[in-house]
Amino acid sequence: MAMPAASHGDVSGKKVAVSMPSAGGRWIEEGELLKKLLLSEGCQVELLYTEEPGTEETEEEAPASSRQAANTLGLIRNGCDVLIVASETEDEELVLSLAEAKNQGIPVIAYDRLLMNTDAVSYYVSYDSYREGQLQGDYVAASLGLLSADRSKEHHVEFAAGDPEDYRSVYLFNGAYDTMKPFLDAGALSVPSGQVTFSQVAVEGGDADHAKARMERILQDNYSADLLLDAVICSTDKVAAGAAEASSSRREGKHQVIITGLGAEEEALKYVTEGKQSMTLYEERQREAVVAAALACSLLTGDASDANLIADSSWDFECRYDTASYDNGAGIVPSYLLEPIVITAGNVSEAAPGNAE
Repeated sequence: MAMPAASHGDVSGKKVAVSMPSAGGRWIEEGELLKKLLLSEGCQVELLYTEEPGTEETEEEAPASSRQAANTLGLIRNGCDVLIVASETEDEELVLSLAEAKNQGIPVIAYDRLLMNTDAVSYYVSYDSYREGQLQGDYVAASLGLLSADRSKEHHVEFAAGDPEDYRSVYLFNGAYDTMKPFLDAGALSVPSGQVTFSQVAVEGGDADHAKARMERILQDNYSADLLLDAVICSTDKVAAGAAEASSSRREGKHQVIITGLGAEEEALKYVTEGKQSMTLYEERQREAVVAAALACSLLTGDASDANLIADSSWDFECRYDTASYDNGAGIVPSYLLEPIVITAGNVSEAAPGNAE
């Protein structure tokens, strides 16, 4: 993928360091794409994975998070002008390693996951978790007909958020709940379980088994043949899988339980096709790399590193600049936030991973 962005000044001799977590799955593709994009602009690039592709972690090795922290510190000490860091977990050692980048005046771009509790992060590039929650809420509102003038019928909804240890779960839930609140206040919606705070709806580990067990308890305690569940707003596909399995027995005749998700995982796409899950959100990861590479180049040349970067670019996807929403515990981090693709049964064959533009 070429980097469709505004032309940058001369970046020859300037170096971008990229610290990636495990060398498996998505990170190899995205790491190599970042490197390709940056090299095409004339940058020098040093890319390090937590371990090289094809290697396996042994019991004698330090945890992967500790090794990434050491790698990141090495990249900083080797010398770089911009540092891009992708992480899979919220790790204190990795955060501490960034202090040296701050001391050397090296801008740090947090890629995909916001690095918490550090003032060393200069920018954040990712998908907008709050907006994703809004999109899930919008889908449910439209599917239940809540946007129509006639709201005489009360519908019943439950919330199932992700891992309580993942900051993104809070944003996802808040986006969904804020979207549903006007309908709850108007009496068009109710939550029979009464569970409407993040601490109540968060699913331990964000996994399907815990989501299923929680939803089974809710259904047993709060629903009956006369009180049907209409929708479960699930933050992720894993949570959605558990909720779908728990609520499968509640599908009576034409009554379908609307279930949302995020991730566009293979199983979720199958569920969407079969009608077991109503929608999922697809995050086209290459877009993150395009934005991060363009931002790194702008920092190297002193070009726009605010909303003007988007205005000056020719990206064929939606991205917005935000300076208010994402607080990492040390302050608000300026963010470039991407919009996901909504996938339903109607567009799954065209918009699913591998087919989306």
